[in-house]
Amino acid sequence: MGGIKGPRALLIHGLTSSARSWWRLGAEMARLVRDRRDDSLVLAERPMGAARMDDWFEKYAEALEERLGSSEASLHLPGHLKNPILTLARIVAHGTERKNAPLATYVAGRYVVARDAQGVDEATAVTEALKIAEAITPTRES
Repeated sequence: MGGIKGPRALLIHGLTSSARSWWRLGAEMARLVRDRRDDSLVLAERPMGAARMDDWFEKYAEALEERLGSSEASLHLPGHLKNPILTLARIVAHGTERKNAPLATYVAGRYVVARDAQGVDEATAVTEALKIAEAITPTRES
């Protein structure tokens, strides 16, 4: 590593399960660097917190609803459906190529709409889509 000066940091993908964990790890790394009297490592500004991300998501849903021009359509995602959909994305991202995660959630959304037309409630349809993803996605042990 000739020619590189200052502290080095190795961030290992998969070490933590959430952005919050990374920020705790980053804070500890910064403390260790400061303790060494070497302040050449500057951590990036913290990204949006969970509350701000929810605000963004709600604004996005509202903007799409406005674009539809109809007050009937509700694109807001009920709180009880967020975790199953995020779980589906995580399963797909970690069990296949990452780029499949947003595509899988989109297809799952279309599945939910189709099941709704058949008289199945959203929560049941989302659970079905999640179980199907779990069943066909290879695990790390596979």
